[in-house]
Amino acid sequence: MVLRRILPGVAVGIAGTLLASTAVSAQDVKADEPTEAGASVAGMTLDSKELVALGKSKAASKSDPGPNREAFNAAIGGDEVVDFGAGYEIPLDDFLSFGEAGAIHSESTAADSKNGKAVTGIVGADGGLTLDGKDSDFGTASVDLLSVVDATGKSDVTDGLIDQADLNFGLGGAWVEAVDGELQDPDGVGGYGQYRVGDAKLNLHSPAIEDAGDGVSDAAGQMEDEVADKVNDALGLGKALPGMKVDTTVTSNIEEDVLDAILRAPIKTDDGLATIDLGKGSVEVDLARLGGNDDGVTDRPVGINNQDPNSELIDDETYPLIASSIHDAIEKVIDVAVDTAIESLRTAKVNVDITALDGTTAGWDMDLTGKVSNYDCKPSGATGSVSCTTIDAVMNSMKTVTGPIYDKLSDPSGLLYKAFTTIKTDMMTVPIRAAIDPFLELLADNLVSLQINHQETTECTTADGEKVVSGVDVSALSLGVAGGKSRMGFGNAGVRTDPCGESADAVKPGPVDPHSDRSMFDPRNLFPGL
Repeated sequence: MVLRRILPGVAVGIAGTLLASTAVSAQDVKADEPTEAGASVAGMTLDSKELVALGKSKAASKSDPGPNREAFNAAIGGDEVVDFGAGYEIPLDDFLSFGEAGAIHSESTAADSKNGKAVTGIVGADGGLTLDGKDSDFGTASVDLLSVVDATGKSDVTDGLIDQADLNFGLGGAWVEAVDGELQDPDGVGGYGQYRVGDAKLNLHSPAIEDAGDGVSDAAGQMEDEVADKVNDALGLGKALPGMKVDTTVTSNIEEDVLDAILRAPIKTDDGLATIDLGKGSVEVDLARLGGNDDGVTDRPVGINNQDPNSELIDDETYPLIASSIHDAIEKVIDVAVDTAIESLRTAKVNVDITALDGTTAGWDMDLTGKVSNYDCKPSGATGSVSCTTIDAVMNSMKTVTGPIYDKLSDPSGLLYKAFTTIKTDMMTVPIRAAIDPFLELLADNLVSLQINHQETTECTTADGEKVVSGVDVSALSLGVAGGKSRMGFGNAGVRTDPCGESADAVKPGPVDPHSDRSMFDPRNLFPGL
């Protein structure tokens, strides 16, 4: 929370700051402290009440200047709640969980009336906190987005369609410092201070994706049968050897090979933006790359840690990219299936058994390129040698006969591709998009707001009438909801100074009517005339 004095005639914009800040909370504000600093790994404040404060440090220039450092232990209490001020509460342990524990700390310093510093980061080589390091050094966390959907009464959109929707992200950090009353911007990008965001991925699980995997499995088996039928028909050995009994058996591993390729392991799009796992029924989208405009396809700055203040991860710019990435993942499944089926054809075997009317028997094995092995012809009776000669001629023509068959089956745009394209449309694209799109549209409509580099600033007015920035709160990642007046921040840092000389030492508050309904944390009580 950053507090400022509002002079008569100056526009008031403090209410949202009091309600939503996460670094220097409203309950910490002290009228006689010229400078305050606060930092936390995760924090949330509503109506001056601190709901969540994980790994939090704070400092005040007169009473406790610091530096004060707090370690984060990834522990969540059983009684903490998430309340966005939108009319509902969510137990914190239903909303948030932590994965790999990093070594993240927060540190706050408030040296004097014009100098303060707040950092959430990891311990560097010099013992100070830094934003540099590997993502694993910071640790990971996950937010259950369905807990928000359920709490808002929108579960009818996801029931039976989406049964898991998580935002998995690397815990980030933030750095805010005031020097001689000026808030710093050391890197020249992204507004005041600095922030660091790790990976951010949207993970969805849907029965529709699992069903798609089962459907592809069934279809692959049917396709294997169809390939056998087409090979038998194309060989035409019955016509080539009239009067003889011909049995052909086509053996292939198309079904097994295709299933191994598309069900046993996740499949990633060529650009790496989305991954689909049909075996587990899940899809993952790399929000950090999309929101960070790594591929330069939007008007945003390039780089997840170079974004402008309050940049939404999912908005009207990135939503179409998310949807198209999921579609690309489905297309990639088909490409993998077709390529695998074509490669599998190389190992398909055809076994031929022939019996002539005179008792002569013959047989051979061959692949679909017409390469023959294990040929044998055993003549019987007076016409046996003639029968073997006839069979020899047919056997020797196999390369000519099977070549066009193999070419037709292995054509990337031919029979197999068309069959899998039908599978894709009927069994994958339509049901998967029908399940996922309504949920994505909820996010795009800002049911949930996911912001990178969330910033809140406050101003004061100097004696000569100049407005200056007196405080900044920065959250590396911030989550809010539609209709809410508070946000939950991750990787938080905030500093408020007194460049205008408005602390209690400089401005003495007037008397407060003991029967007034104004609390001592109401800024109108702290500064007379408001």
